Amino acid sequence: MQGSEETIDDVAITKMAKGAFIVFMGLMLGYLLEYVIRLLIARWYGPAQYGSLSLGIAIMSILAVFAIFGLEEGVSRQISFYKGQKDKIRGIISFALKTSIIFSIIFAVCLFICAENLSVIFNDPSLYGILQVFAITLPFFVIFKDAVAIIRGLHVVKYKFYFQDIFAPFFRILLLVSFFVLGYGIIGPTLAYSISIITAALILLYVTHTKIIKLVPFAVDKEIRKELIKFSWPLMIMNISSLLSAWTNTIVLGLYKTTTEIGIYNALMPTAMLLQFPFTAFSFLFMPILTEMVAKKQIDGIRNIYSVVTRWVFMVSLPVLVLIFLFPEQIINTLFGSEYVVASLVFIFLAIGNFVPIATGPKGYTIISFGRTKISLLTWVSILLINLGLSLVLIPIYGLVGAALSFMIAMVSVHAIMLVYVNRSYGIWPFSLNYLKSIFACLISAGIIYWLVDVLTFSTTNAIIACIVYFISYVTLILLFRALQKEDYMLIDKFKRKLGLSQ
Repeated sequence: MQGSEETIDDVAITKMAKGAFIVFMGLMLGYLLEYVIRLLIARWYGPAQYGSLSLGIAIMSILAVFAIFGLEEGVSRQISFYKGQKDKIRGIISFALKTSIIFSIIFAVCLFICAENLSVIFNDPSLYGILQVFAITLPFFVIFKDAVAIIRGLHVVKYKFYFQDIFAPFFRILLLVSFFVLGYGIIGPTLAYSISIITAALILLYVTHTKIIKLVPFAVDKEIRKELIKFSWPLMIMNISSLLSAWTNTIVLGLYKTTTEIGIYNALMPTAMLLQFPFTAFSFLFMPILTEMVAKKQIDGIRNIYSVVTRWVFMVSLPVLVLIFLFPEQIINTLFGSEYVVASLVFIFLAIGNFVPIATGPKGYTIISFGRTKISLLTWVSILLINLGLSLVLIPIYGLVGAALSFMIAMVSVHAIMLVYVNRSYGIWPFSLNYLKSIFACLISAGIIYWLVDVLTFSTTNAIIACIVYFISYVTLILLFRALQKEDYMLIDKFKRKLGLSQ
């Protein structure tokens, strides 16, 4: 029996390693392209206009979550649950697409009509044109999210890699440069976002229909539809709470402060979110695989997979967090310019707020896979309420620092409680002595790089050399301290085979 359990774990880890490699490569390339976009906008248009664009994206994103009605996660979960039953899967997809498209059109019309009033509320005239463009984009944005949810549920991650991570941002860069050369002003980046989303949505929808599964009208069983809605409506509120929490500080800054501060905040937040690279790569496939294991009641396998994922994201993200702690001003100045350096403390708070949730493991995905959507709902509502409450108190007084501090406190406190919950409910506790070994390895490596920077004259070349020495030292010490376990070497072997580095 034990041998059977180990075989199950090996299969699950193998599948996740293969999918995670594709997703991780997509994330790296996609984030690189998105970073080029953000850097160009930040440098060409300045914090104020970048802030206006960020506010427009925030409003469109919030409306998209309402339109999807939580079906994004629900569809991925239900497709995985009914794997192999094509009629049921087609019914689920058909119902989700029809529902979300109808709602997205309704919200798009409302946004187009209310664009002028919203620009007055936020005291930003340029927001009017931005919102009108994003109103037209909204239904396509929703279709794109639906298509990604479908391919995620079917475990076909390569199309996400092709179109979400590569095509859409690359096409956006081409459009951005073109509109800037033509002198379009801030409406240029707006059109670049809009056209790239619409094009990618139509292409991905076509590919899904022709290459993966026929997207034809198909009746879904009443019980399955009821189950999907029952599963999804808490997720809708959860996703709304999650998104509102993510954009709360932007919106409150818009109400109390200026678009310049919005621009600075929204330049630093994506930089801090780079810490989520490894977590997002593994978690993209973690929930569908975990759902299958839940259906088969493989509890020991679930605990094993959770521990492996958590240990890896912790080891990979920790040295990046330490770099941000040591050199926040240098990183900000290199990426965005001197106008943004004033917010170095903000950068550190945002980094902590992004690190703690991912370093404690995929708690949210685990809870959802066990069908406890109301717990997930409570989690994100708590984050929203804490973040909103603190933002309303701290932002009027402390501005950007208050926004970052609100975010950090909300994320750390709620995710700590979530970790306690999964431990008591499912016996999951990923931490071990190996975490201390990783921390010691990182601190020793950080001491080396700090000494190097102090000795060498700061330049881009010296900074690159110091970072290379830092990461080589860290990896070497990880191996010397024997911080890796059996499952980690198995995962490394899967990546080596994927890269063609072993037979």
